[in-house]
Amino acid sequence: MEGRRLVATAGHVEIESFEVPEPGPGQVLVRVARSQVSAGSEKNALLAASSERQPLGYTLVGTVQSCGPGVDAYRVHDRVLAFGNHGSHWLTGQEGLSELRASLQPIEHDAAELSDEQATFAVLGDVALLGIR
Repeated sequence: MEGRRLVATAGHVEIESFEVPEPGPGQVLVRVARSQVSAGSEKNALLAASSERQPLGYTLVGTVQSCGPGVDAYRVHDRVLAFGNHGSHWLTGQEGLSELRASLQPIEHDAAELSDEQATFAVLGDVALLGIR
């Protein structure tokens, strides 16, 4: 299956196609619904971009498309918040189960009234609250 993602290269943004991987042990493949743009982070990524292609983005909301062996905490169609890039799909847990727990959070069923757009602000809101504290 082919996916699409945003990458920065030499100071501008491009859409690139990529082969969506199957999740391995301890990994979860998320079908992205929305991703959050952080103006500061995106601008810094563009300013730092060289000729090497760098993925953009860091927060997304989507649904679990498939789980690799050893993943018991998530099921297909679970709604999740993840630390990942702008694109159609995100594979999380690439560093194993400890990274999976840190990079993927369930959006509880009782939060159904929370839109995908609202949910993507969770991490950005957390950063603002840390600044206030």
